[in-house]
Amino acid sequence: MLSLILLLSITSVAYCAVIPTPNLLLPGSPNVPSETNDLNFHCAHSRQWKDTSLFDIGDCFGIYYMMMDVEGADPFAPEVRKEFKTRKARSNLPPGDAVLTPRKYVVGTCTLAILMRAEVRPGDFPAEDGRSTITNDVSSFKSIAHAASLIYDMCGKSLKSPGWASLGERDGMAIAFWGTGSTVDKHYGNLRPVIALPSLPRADGLQGTA
Repeated sequence: MLSLILLLSITSVAYCAVIPTPNLLLPGSPNVPSETNDLNFHCAHSRQWKDTSLFDIGDCFGIYYMMMDVEGADPFAPEVRKEFKTRKARSNLPPGDAVLTPRKYVVGTCTLAILMRAEVRPGDFPAEDGRSTITNDVSSFKSIAHAASLIYDMCGKSLKSPGWASLGERDGMAIAFWGTGSTVDKHYGNLRPVIALPSLPRADGLQGTA
């Protein structure tokens, strides 16, 4: 497990904006993914994303580094591009080489999810019409960590809200934070999380923000 988590605070951004993404990985990390430049993210204010009074956005703090650790992605090494796909999508890779979605990582009341946008139900995600037909795309866990850290900074810390961002070479992926056990979580809850931990002590002091 990584022993150091560093987040850079960003203080000004328009809601639902396309903005340049700073290097949010640990200092010294080479080859910052260009994929996360001009990332398109959306904060989710609907109660179905956190419809429980127990939701604590602070549980989302650093979960993306735990994701990198459990997936074997080194933040100090060059990124490793992988194919992400739905379970029914065809792949040109050998069996077992593709990363299957949906994929969830849970810490306490917060869930980090990786989905293909083709898996998103109409009406679930703000600014997403549910019409995407892309069932496989290429990205890296390093890019996903960048996207997740931005959602946490912009939606979680600034607006006390979950949120999501599109990602991938074809913009066919959705990276999202939502409340564990929420309505949206149950819509994509057929699989066991890759990792599930209780709420952890945090250095950011962000608690009770439902």
